[in-house]
Amino acid sequence: MKSLWFVYGMEQLGLNCSVKMFAARNKSELVAEILSQKSAASAILAAHICREYELHNPVYWNTILKLFTESSMVLVEHLEEFIVTLGIDWYLLDREILSSAWNRLIYLRFFQVDELSEDKDSQVDRIVENINICPSPDLLNKKFIKEQLKRLNSKHVLGTL
Repeated sequence: MKSLWFVYGMEQLGLNCSVKMFAARNKSELVAEILSQKSAASAILAAHICREYELHNPVYWNTILKLFTESSMVLVEHLEEFIVTLGIDWYLLDREILSSAWNRLIYLRFFQVDELSEDKDSQVDRIVENINICPSPDLLNKKFIKEQLKRLNSKHVLGTL
């Protein structure tokens, strides 16, 4: 069933493929072809294929994360899904790209918080969870995070970072 979803995704990118062709193709070469499309959609599809077929090539993950951070079309959920559960050891990735991806995730999450919402605290708790999951605090823009926690009058201001 996943193969069908992958084939559909490739067709949406304008790449001709059938289920039979997909099954026969080298997945690493396939991901490289998908990423050559340089779009948010190609990054999402490539990330799913990398995870499904356990492709741990740092070049692919660097490209995926870079496309995620450069695109205004990437949904924060996709960025969060893949950065939080990377299919590769973080230290193999380009530090600048990884830092940009983490900071973009945190930035997007902060600006989704509705200050007047009853669940503001749970939204902030989710951001703090992501901050704590980040493999290295050095990757994060601590000044921005502290400013946002103060802006939101969060109980986490003193305990974070």
